[in-house]
Amino acid sequence: MTNYPGTQDRFTADILLRQWVLARLQDVYRDMGFNLLETPCLEPIEVLKKSGGVGDQPTFVFADKHKDDVCLKPDQTVSLRRVVNQHRIRAPYPRHQVGLAFRQDKPEKGRLREFLQCDADVVGAPLGTADAETITWLLKGFAAVGLGETILSLNSRSILSGLYERAGDQYFDETTFVRAIDKIPATGETYLMTDYLAQLAIKHQGWPAVPEDCTAFEMIPVSSVPGQAIAKILTLVHQLRSYRNEGRAFEDLTAFAVAFPELAGHTDALKGVVDMAVESGADPTRLSFDPVLARGMDYYTGPVFEARNPLWPYGSLAGGGRYDNMVVIDDVPQPSVGASFGLDRIEQALKDLERLPAECSARMADALVITKPDWLPGAIRVARQLREAGLKTFVYPDPTVTLKLQTRYAAQNSIPCAVFFGPDEQEQGTVTIREITPERDVADPEAARQAKNVTVALDQMVDTVRSLG
Repeated sequence: MTNYPGTQDRFTADILLRQWVLARLQDVYRDMGFNLLETPCLEPIEVLKKSGGVGDQPTFVFADKHKDDVCLKPDQTVSLRRVVNQHRIRAPYPRHQVGLAFRQDKPEKGRLREFLQCDADVVGAPLGTADAETITWLLKGFAAVGLGETILSLNSRSILSGLYERAGDQYFDETTFVRAIDKIPATGETYLMTDYLAQLAIKHQGWPAVPEDCTAFEMIPVSSVPGQAIAKILTLVHQLRSYRNEGRAFEDLTAFAVAFPELAGHTDALKGVVDMAVESGADPTRLSFDPVLARGMDYYTGPVFEARNPLWPYGSLAGGGRYDNMVVIDDVPQPSVGASFGLDRIEQALKDLERLPAECSARMADALVITKPDWLPGAIRVARQLREAGLKTFVYPDPTVTLKLQTRYAAQNSIPCAVFFGPDEQEQGTVTIREITPERDVADPEAARQAKNVTVALDQMVDTVRSLG
């Protein structure tokens, strides 16, 4: 048996790391004044449909036994829209939420089909302060978990809309244009974008399927209408490449406004957000303007954000943006902005960069209490004494297992010492403690075991065990 692709089992070290990361991120949210919220993983399909769609992200949708259409929520924002509408929550409403989300993406490193999001949004917040605060808490969060070099890229959907109008493309609509732009990776290659557009053109024109030995773009005649449209978009994208410099968001926005004066109003709005973010404490050297950043969700209407770590090239670590038309109360759209941390990717980055905190050790216990049938209940009393002193203690559950196998269990589980409280020790008021070293690191295991045994008085047991930790 194996787990469903795109899901994972989590063990002690993974769980401790997640708890550690979440505790630090939630400290940031608490300082920013966010409310807490929890919502179900299952949502009626109407919630998804009325949320403005989820771009071309595949979503888990199915009918239950009552033939009601249900979806596993693809993010926390679609549920937030329902909650605000259903419970008539008064704006502005800042909320923070940690919860599972599900997408039928192709699994890859750091990208799962079932994943935990750490999300925060402000509902009822016009463009400006809340966007700047979002930038601030994103950067604070990365600093808090030890990924302070992470770069936050910024753009605005209004800038992309202006670029689409400038291109004068009458073949692809704006939604297709934005989705194509979103396929450009952080490294800047455009082949995924052009192939996506070419596949759509081939399907629309009814041309033959693409042979395996060529790309879809190679099938499009350059002189054709779709070929000219793709070339026009490609030329525009190449023009934008020079405005993607890490740590130069304000300078690049200024230069962009000069090169594209018809977009100056949208550019100035984003510059204002950057200014406020810096005043709020954001490090300007961690901000980058990326005019080809789109983010895949169709509901974004303004600034969008995406975080990447220059030392970990496996995808974004956080993302979000402004969505002014999705949350509606009494037929009145509520301008909103938010973002979420990708916890799975953050944890993977910490592992790959070897930045795991010491408190996230997989060690199950500080001591293993050895048991034999005639050692009980004394062994239980010893374990109680160790636990009351704050030491994690595991009592071996099968007293019929040999001492050798019990101590080997300690070595296999990184338990630093084994505690023996047999009849002799119980009579003399002492305890024998053995420091555990994995046998593969010891040339003479038997001699090492004898050398590592130390007998101390019961009142010295706690200090002795603690010294071996």
